[in-house]
Amino acid sequence: MTAVNIVSEDGKKEPNKMRKAIEKIKSVFNKKEPNDHKEDSSETSPYLTKALNEDLSFSLFKIEHELNQRNFILQKHNDILQGQDEKIYNLVEKWKDMRSKTFLLHEEECVLRTRFICS
Repeated sequence: MTAVNIVSEDGKKEPNKMRKAIEKIKSVFNKKEPNDHKEDSSETSPYLTKALNEDLSFSLFKIEHELNQRNFILQKHNDILQGQDEKIYNLVEKWKDMRSKTFLLHEEECVLRTRFICS
């Protein structure tokens, strides 16, 4: 790297100004994200970082609250579906029972008809 000395109007050399300018330019180009406040936390005020953290925590709290509400709703729907599943199972069992009774009644009717016709 070439050493550059900046000379002021007085004729005095001021190498620190050039070094500071180069460091400032490097810091601008070395940032990973344009709004990366984690690296610049030393440059930002503590009030601003506190406000950002509180805003972030409030947003996370709202998201958690919404997730809890949706979880509660899903649990209620799950309970309702389980109750309906039991009712459907009971109806199917009653239907099978009635079908077998109907079959037996039909057989008994056929037997009685044959007896009535034959006698």
